[in-house]
Amino acid sequence: MTLPLPDDTPAPSALLALPSPWALAACVPLPEGATVPARQLISALAAVRCALGGHAPSAAARLAQAIVALPPAGPLAHVPEDTGTPLSRDEVIDYDRRFAVARHEGASAALLARSMVETVQRFMVLCTIAPSLDAPAVAQQREGFACHLGLLLRCFGLPPELPAPIDGPPLDLLPEEPSPTAWTLWQGFHWTFFLDVQGLVLSLLRFEAALSDASGPRLEEAELELDTASTLLAASGAAMVLASDFNPRLYEDEVRPAMMPPHVDSDRFSGLMAWDHARLVRQWQQLRPCFAALPGALQPAHERFVQAYGGMMAAHKGVCARFAGDGSSLRSRTDSAAVQTLDRMGQLRRQLIVGGGL
Repeated sequence: MTLPLPDDTPAPSALLALPSPWALAACVPLPEGATVPARQLISALAAVRCALGGHAPSAAARLAQAIVALPPAGPLAHVPEDTGTPLSRDEVIDYDRRFAVARHEGASAALLARSMVETVQRFMVLCTIAPSLDAPAVAQQREGFACHLGLLLRCFGLPPELPAPIDGPPLDLLPEEPSPTAWTLWQGFHWTFFLDVQGLVLSLLRFEAALSDASGPRLEEAELELDTASTLLAASGAAMVLASDFNPRLYEDEVRPAMMPPHVDSDRFSGLMAWDHARLVRQWQQLRPCFAALPGALQPAHERFVQAYGGMMAAHKGVCARFAGDGSSLRSRTDSAAVQTLDRMGQLRRQLIVGGGL
């Protein structure tokens, strides 16, 4: 049976609030002169920490409560004609719309916190309504969220210890949702992937800043951020495993048609249109000289980073092989096998991060 295609007009509450990937910065100050928003933000992050160590249904309810208490995401951002990547403005808008992403102005601490809380909350909901999800991938992604949380605390200049979340109204479990469709899993765990990638951009911005400090490289900080990037690379691979954790037949029946006209504008719609990922690739291009001239003390962390990339690519190729097999991808105009195409791209991108020492 062919399942119904997803609704093309999601309600605002179903949109993931994200900043433009080019608005991300290594350091993000907390709101000044407004203690209430700062307290709400810290409480929301504390709720994430509690949720990651808890049972998925109660964690989802706790995070839904935290989202309501957060300041608004702010005005929507205008996607510029020059996206800073090979993607066109229309491609960015098309991709974000299909995956229910709303870009907001700036990259304030409040927006970054909201992005994380909304993503982790959706993750917990999916883990609740799909209890047979790949357990190692779920654990890997939980680790990625915990790592991302620590990264945000460093970006905000906060200590790693967090107070208990602010008490809200009595906690009720969320209304029971139906078993997820393939599209629900595909879209929901793409949100997870987007957050992982934004975390990668943040951690590598901080890595670069630590190495280029005018007073001399801060090697311990650089190592911490590179190891953070490694954990987030592994998590991004797990996110794709979870996004594809359904019968391959449903990809052909439900998911693939939902990424073709009239549900999207582009007749070559694909994951290559993800703005955050394209920005990450551009960042790797810019960091290539840095990777090629790393101090010896950072070589072990760099090796872990390259290994994590290999694991992420293996996970992505596994997903591609499961669904596309020897067929072509949505974007390809040839009969080239999707896995072979992905492998070629993966090798080219690996060259950006390998540097001269590996």
